[in-house]
Amino acid sequence: MISFKGGHFPKDIILYAVFFYVRYGVSYRDLEEIMAERGVKVDHATLKRWVIDYCQVKYLNNVIEQDHRFVKKITNPMMGFKAFHSAQVTIDGIETAHMIRKGQLSEENIPAYKQFMALTG
Repeated sequence: MISFKGGHFPKDIILYAVFFYVRYGVSYRDLEEIMAERGVKVDHATLKRWVIDYCQVKYLNNVIEQDHRFVKKITNPMMGFKAFHSAQVTIDGIETAHMIRKGQLSEENIPAYKQFMALTG
């Protein structure tokens, strides 16, 4: 459990700032401006300290990267894509097939190829 004891700001403000930084990938100075627009005057150094103290979970990013390793394994031999649309469609298809294989799209015991056929129409 995270302890907010001794903080000068309410828990909601701290978590909002940390969530915003992690979710949208803005700089600390940009986040400082965003918070100021919302009526919270906080320094960028304080925001950095909050992110270090409260978002970080050891190895969490590694787990996320491991999930995408399957996509990287398939797309690396392709040596890139010529158009954004073709990259998007290909990666969406790979991700869908991987999600079916992991059992994330259906709770029924339907074989993977039948689920894929049903999704493609």
